[in-house]
Amino acid sequence: MIIGLSGSFAAGKDTVARYLVKRGFVYHSLSDLLRQELKARGKPVTRENLVEVGNEIREKFGADELARRVLEKITQTGEKNSLCVSIRNPEEVEVLKKNSPFTLWFVDAPAQIRYKRAAKRSRTDDNFSSFSDFLKREAMENSANPYHQQLKRIAEMADAEIVNDKGIDALLKTVDELLTEREHKLNERL
Repeated sequence: MIIGLSGSFAAGKDTVARYLVKRGFVYHSLSDLLRQELKARGKPVTRENLVEVGNEIREKFGADELARRVLEKITQTGEKNSLCVSIRNPEEVEVLKKNSPFTLWFVDAPAQIRYKRAAKRSRTDDNFSSFSDFLKREAMENSANPYHQQLKRIAEMADAEIVNDKGIDALLKTVDELLTEREHKLNERL
């Protein structure tokens, strides 16, 4: 089984991912592929550079390229349960759906909560100067260009939305419920 994980900035994707890894899932990140590319080019890892290089790769090799790279790794290792994080384009979802038992979860929370979380975690790619800057940069993830990031479309494609506005215990309880539901569906098919 592959769980695809996407969501808004600072919504709690990393928390969900860490929890799923503890539950035995092997972690893969499309954003990590972009971070590696930026390091190879000698460019700093900023949100703008991540968006730019991701869009460039999708335009050059196809909108599903990042997902194909991760899927290749998953297939080569024969992992039973995999986690694919940072899905940002509908074609990435489509390639994963075609090639595996796949479910997509979208993690979200109100913008003010996410902004406070981003400021608190102080990641190098979260260098927002204000709430309006946060919203402006978030808008960059909703392009009409089919090769660019389309986070709103990903949210619409999700099999489940996880609203993370009630704390970690509630978040992880929701994850457990979704995971149990998914396992039951897969077992019914067998």
